Amino acid sequence: MSSGKRLDSNKTIITPAARRGGADDNDSKDNQKGTPTILNVIENLQGSEDLKKISTQILKYTDQVENELNQLQAAIAKKDRADTEAHAAVLTGLCSDLGATQMMRLCYQVQIIARQGSFSGAQGLHDDLLRQFSEVKDTLRIA
Repeated sequence: MSSGKRLDSNKTIITPAARRGGADDNDSKDNQKGTPTILNVIENLQGSEDLKKISTQILKYTDQVENELNQLQAAIAKKDRADTEAHAAVLTGLCSDLGATQMMRLCYQVQIIARQGSFSGAQGLHDDLLRQFSEVKDTLRIA
């Protein structure tokens, strides 16, 4: 995990901020309020039977995000404002539900670019999304 996250001996994900004793920089406002996200739940279920039961849902989620990322890429390539904004909005929601706040922020930036119609920087943001999604998938594979 290139994000600095690592597992402790109980297979719990430890972020760099947690090692310093603080909140993770990527914690969402919902997390700060105590609302569990999918990633929080997975962290708490490491090694349990419940986690095995949700593995199918995790695969569906990653497939859905991958599909949306591919469609977003196609929309950006065509400079299609409506499709780019729509796929970025779907991804924003999916990332929010998961608790992947950095991805959520990137998706929202793509939405703004699409609304403005400039597309300047959209491809770079998509590339960043792919890198972030790779890290999220690595975290989900730990489950």
